[in-house]
Amino acid sequence: MDKALTYSVALISQLLLFTGGRSLAQEATMKHYTVKDGLPSGTIYSMLNDSKGYMWLATDAGVSQFDGHKFTNFTLSDGLSDNEVIKIAEDSKGRIWLLGFSGTLSYYCNGKFFNPSNDTVLKKAKINGTYIYFFEDREYRLWFSTYGNYTIIDSNAVKIIEGSKEGIHGEGIVMNYSGGDIGILAPLSGNGIQGENCGLFVYSSMGRIRHILKYNKEYRSRFCYLPDGSVLFVSPEGIARQKDTAQQLILPITKELANTKIYGLSYSSDNLLWIETKDKGIYCYNYNDLSAAPKRYLENKGIADMAEDNEHNIWISTFGEGVYLLPAGYKNINNYYCGNYEKHNVYCVAKDKKGNIYTGHDGATVNVLKSGASSMLPFKKKEMRFDNTRVNSLLIHEDDIWIGTDDNLVHVYNPYNMGIKVRNLLHTDPGAKNMLTPAFGVKDLAWNQNNLLVCTGAAIYVPDTSVYVNNLFKPINKPDKRYYCVYADKKGIIWYGASNGLYSYNGAGEINHASESIYLSNNIYDIGETADSVLVLASYGYGLLFYKEGKLLQHLTEADGLSSNLCRKVFVQSNNIYVATASGATRIAYSNGHIDAVKKFTTANGLLSNNMNGVYADDSEICFATQEGLTVLNTRMPEIKIAAPPVYITGITEKGKELLQDSNYVFSYNQNALQFSYTGISYRLPRDVIYQYRLTDGQVWMETKNTSIDIPYLAPGIYHFQLRAKISNGPVSDARSFYFTIEPPFWKTYWFAALCAVSFIILVIVIARYLLWARKQSDLEQLKIKDQVAYLEQQALQAMMNPHFIFNVMNSIQHYINNNEKHEANLYLADFARLIRMNLDISSKRYIPLDDEVAYLELYLSLERIRFGQKLTYNIAIDPGIDGDETLIPVMLLQPFIENAIWHGVMPKKENGHVQVDIKKEESGMIKIIITDDGIGLPVAKENTGAGIKTHQSKGMKMTQQRLDLIGKITGHSLYIHITDAFPGEHYKGTTVEFILPSDLS
Repeated sequence: MDKALTYSVALISQLLLFTGGRSLAQEATMKHYTVKDGLPSGTIYSMLNDSKGYMWLATDAGVSQFDGHKFTNFTLSDGLSDNEVIKIAEDSKGRIWLLGFSGTLSYYCNGKFFNPSNDTVLKKAKINGTYIYFFEDREYRLWFSTYGNYTIIDSNAVKIIEGSKEGIHGEGIVMNYSGGDIGILAPLSGNGIQGENCGLFVYSSMGRIRHILKYNKEYRSRFCYLPDGSVLFVSPEGIARQKDTAQQLILPITKELANTKIYGLSYSSDNLLWIETKDKGIYCYNYNDLSAAPKRYLENKGIADMAEDNEHNIWISTFGEGVYLLPAGYKNINNYYCGNYEKHNVYCVAKDKKGNIYTGHDGATVNVLKSGASSMLPFKKKEMRFDNTRVNSLLIHEDDIWIGTDDNLVHVYNPYNMGIKVRNLLHTDPGAKNMLTPAFGVKDLAWNQNNLLVCTGAAIYVPDTSVYVNNLFKPINKPDKRYYCVYADKKGIIWYGASNGLYSYNGAGEINHASESIYLSNNIYDIGETADSVLVLASYGYGLLFYKEGKLLQHLTEADGLSSNLCRKVFVQSNNIYVATASGATRIAYSNGHIDAVKKFTTANGLLSNNMNGVYADDSEICFATQEGLTVLNTRMPEIKIAAPPVYITGITEKGKELLQDSNYVFSYNQNALQFSYTGISYRLPRDVIYQYRLTDGQVWMETKNTSIDIPYLAPGIYHFQLRAKISNGPVSDARSFYFTIEPPFWKTYWFAALCAVSFIILVIVIARYLLWARKQSDLEQLKIKDQVAYLEQQALQAMMNPHFIFNVMNSIQHYINNNEKHEANLYLADFARLIRMNLDISSKRYIPLDDEVAYLELYLSLERIRFGQKLTYNIAIDPGIDGDETLIPVMLLQPFIENAIWHGVMPKKENGHVQVDIKKEESGMIKIIITDDGIGLPVAKENTGAGIKTHQSKGMKMTQQRLDLIGKITGHSLYIHITDAFPGEHYKGTTVEFILPSDLS
């Protein structure tokens, strides 16, 4: 769409017409790459978009590979044959050929450069001259031409055609000829034939055939091949097309092109012919209509080459000024700068019914774009009261225009007629009544049925219907907050946004809607309305809000695809909602409460800036008001579809060691830290490339925008690293793969686990057998102990009745008989018999109840008292807490000690003696037995009785201690016997014997 500046309304104090106003100048939006961005040089001779999607740039300081993110530069040290590369091309095998100025060839393949020093074929192809053109014929032979000679590489064979010997003068064009032959179009060498100009030399199996042709190729001007195999070249007469021997002049030389040097021709997939010039920039012709005026880009610059990438972006290289990128879809976009003014800001945009576009700027300037001739609106100084302020708002209704600035509001009547009238609606006199006041300026304008609504920073104004004067207004609210916008819905209700939220006015009063939702309590910058009467609110912080009848229906944020939550303006057009934000514009496809699609518009789409101030749209175009100028997007042209970007793994390292991507690596368990570098190629939207990766099949894809992944730890296992890419919400590319395995440490391997399992089983068996053996040994030990106890019990039984005791008893019985004391003898004999019977009863038992033991001791002591009379007294005391019937003690454990107390303690005394037996229960649950006598004591008894009694006592003590030790082993208790003096400070020291026994021997 060609548009020219039509007129400029410069709202400053000028008398009539403005001739030096700040008009809008049209210019294409391009990305510009220079040495500051990483290029090795600003002069780029040749460019190539290879089959993988990379851009290659041949310069006078090496070559550069570009992926949209980073320039990777190569020179002689990397394997080039020459730093000054004139031409770069790719063959059908994917080899990137580099034609050096010094007459050498090199190529790049699979990450490595090949040159005459490491390739014998390239060594044979070295010439004295400069290679300038490359061609691969239908037989896959490679042709490299100089300014007169041709080098042919066929597999490993090299053949050189010398032009001077073939009658070819100067540089020629190699092409596929019909019938499988090869043709070379070149100037003829002088042979005296008049009118000979150009010849086509055809090489076939029949030999060389020369055809005389009319149009000759211009010296040192590049040509281009068309998809049908024909060639376009520059001749002195213009642009000619060559197919076999047929020639056609398709574009005669123009006066403008005749005044410059044409360096080359290029053809793009959208049927455009590009003409690169020495100092006039690049011309773009529609190949299907070469009679139409061309577009011109980069005027007054020297153009070296043009290339088209796989996204259909156009690359234009220059001599000394780097390379420019014209994004795909450039034909759909026109950009306009505010010329002759250091600020290009466009603050508002509107369109009238005739298609004229109005833009508001700084300097109280309104620019107008109109198809056709240029014209201007005349104003008189007295009609204008503008300072040098910015235009904030434009409202067009029917044939009238309202212009709101920081300090005025102007109504322009019928600008299409010469009788233009202007009136000021803003009053600067503080004493004026019913006039608009300029506090904080005019922020927004709206139309309500037949009335104008005005939003200033301090209040909302409506026409004052109480008086019949058109320019009188009255405020409908108090100046207690900051106001940003005003809107009248289909019902005539007035809505306005303020610094503290959303308000409405229905004629009766103001309604504050902030309490209905927290999102309605903050800055509302603009208001629109959909076809289903839903208010669309541009919130500066909360995104886009959809509101109806007191309810917040939807809330759209950055997470939903909005360019930014800082929304400045909203424009509703049919089923589309346009939102201008601080980070670009967004179009929302809306229908009956449903959001069908969300699309962003940014500089990647060709916009001048992402910092948006406003937007206007109709069925034919979208107008974006940005901080850098106006962008007009033609919506009738097909949109550029986003394709999946090519993605490549560029490097894999393991602790700094570079790995080959086509190998299946097996790493040890401590080689488990990998780094992956990769790139997704997009030149139009490089910042919108999203990478997805995973480490195993079936794993959820993880997303990142980083171009590398550092995985510090990987568990042992089999891995399949997969990487793919997409642009925003576009299609996903095919995945790139890298297979590798991390082996576990030997202690985590199956064989080691099996070995451990077998070892464990063996160990369990060994332990089990040992435990069984130990159990048997323990049982045997218990049996031995029991046998020993039985043996000792048998010994105790044998020693149970002291022979002296029996002898004395028998003497006592004899004494009673001799004295004819039959009754006493019978009683004594009966008690003795009962003692013997009890002895026999308990002799077969290991343990007896405590009560039985006490009964036995009572009988024994009673017999001893009959013998000794009043000289012997005794007492047996049992702790009440002891159950004598349930508590067991070893049989005949106490009797020997009581017998010793009587015979060796009490009886040697001259006085009477006493034996005390105490049986107590300890807190630990043990049974303590204490036998105490007040006899002569152990030392005296030993002196009186001699060695015989000592031996007897030692055996008894030893036997009792052994019995207690064996019982302790069985029960697990530590048992003892303690024998001490009972009364150490007395004459008769007495003796105390103390036992500790377990309470439960069952």
